[in-house]
Amino acid sequence: MYSHDGESARLEIEEVGVLQRRTVLVLGAGSSAEFNLPAGDGLAKSISEKTYFWFDDSGRMQNGDSVLYRALISRFPEHNSVLLAGRRISEGLLLSRSIDDYLYNHGHDPAVVGVGKAAIVRSILEAESRSSLMGFQVKEPGGSSRALSDHANTWVQKLFSFLQTGVRRGEVHQIFDGLSIINFNYDRCVETYFYHALQLAYGVEPQEAADVIATLDITHPYGQVGKLPWQSPMQGIGFGQVPQGDRVLSLADDIKTFTEQAHDDAEKEHWREIISNCDQIIFLGFGFHRQNVDLLRLDHELAVYPDVYATVFGTSREDQKVFSRRLQSLFGSQSYASRSDRGAPELEDFKCSRMIGEFGLALFS
Repeated sequence: MYSHDGESARLEIEEVGVLQRRTVLVLGAGSSAEFNLPAGDGLAKSISEKTYFWFDDSGRMQNGDSVLYRALISRFPEHNSVLLAGRRISEGLLLSRSIDDYLYNHGHDPAVVGVGKAAIVRSILEAESRSSLMGFQVKEPGGSSRALSDHANTWVQKLFSFLQTGVRRGEVHQIFDGLSIINFNYDRCVETYFYHALQLAYGVEPQEAADVIATLDITHPYGQVGKLPWQSPMQGIGFGQVPQGDRVLSLADDIKTFTEQAHDDAEKEHWREIISNCDQIIFLGFGFHRQNVDLLRLDHELAVYPDVYATVFGTSREDQKVFSRRLQSLFGSQSYASRSDRGAPELEDFKCSRMIGEFGLALFS
C-alpha cells in the first residue's frame, strides 16, 4: 500500500538501506546507448531493414531477415500477410518517432504487431551481441577480464562505484538496498553489468552474484528480450545470443508495446508505491512519452515530495518545458513546483554518465 505520511515512512526506510536516500531510477533508451545499443533512430533503421522482405523471380530472398521471415510464416501461414506487414513497417516506420509509436498506430493489425515485435527481439539481441558488454566477462582462473576502461565512462559503472563504497564483502547482499529501477528498455544491459561487476569487485562466485542481483528491485514495464541463463537456467537466453526459429516468436510474445499495455494492478501499484516512498527519482535517457508517464502517475498528494532529476541531452528548451510539466504531473496534480523543497524538477542537458558523475556524491552518499 502507498504510504501517505511522508517523512515517517522515509525515515523508517533509511534505517535499513545502504543508500542514505531511497532512490528510484527510471531508464529510457538513452541509458542503453552508452553500451552501444541503438536509440530510437538506430533501432528503427535496423527494424526497417529486417522487415523489407523481398524475393527475386526465382523465390530467393534478396532483402530482409530470412530467419525472421521463416519464423513469422509459421505463425501467419498466409505469406502475403507477412510480406505486406513487413513492407508497411519498413516503409512507414521511419516517419514515426519510434517503433512503439508505429505499432501503437497499427494496433488493429495483428500481423503488423507480430512482425514488429519479432523484429524488435532480433534487433535488440543483435545489438547486445555488438555491445561493449560482450567483452565484460569474468574469465576462468588464470585468464583475464576485459579492461574496465571500456566502461569507465558509463553511468552504470559510476553508479556501481558509489553503491559499493563502504560495503564490505560480507555485506554484499545489501549493496542494492534502497535502490529501485524501472527500466523501460527491452535489453538486459544493467543486469549483465551488475552480474559481472559483482564478481570482479568482490570475488564472488557467479551464483552468489545472481543471488545478490535477485535482491535488486528492477522491473521492465514492457518486458525484456528473455531472461538471462543465470536468471532462468531452463528458459534463459544468453546476452547477445541471437535466437533462431520459433524462439524468436516465443521471446516476442513476452514483450509488450504501447498497444498492449496490459499491466495488471499489482505492477502499477508497485511502481507507484516506490515513487510514493522515495526520496529522489532520477530519469536517465528517458523520452517522456505520455503513455510511459501515465503508467507511473500517482493518484494522490504526498506529504513530502521527492527530489526529481532528469537528463534531457540534446533536446530543445521548448521540449524541456514539456518534459518538466509531464514530470510534475506524476504527482497527482500540477502542484509539485509549489510543494517540493527543490521547486521544480532538475533537468540537465547531460548524457547519463555525466549526470551520475557530477551529481553522484549528492545523490548516493
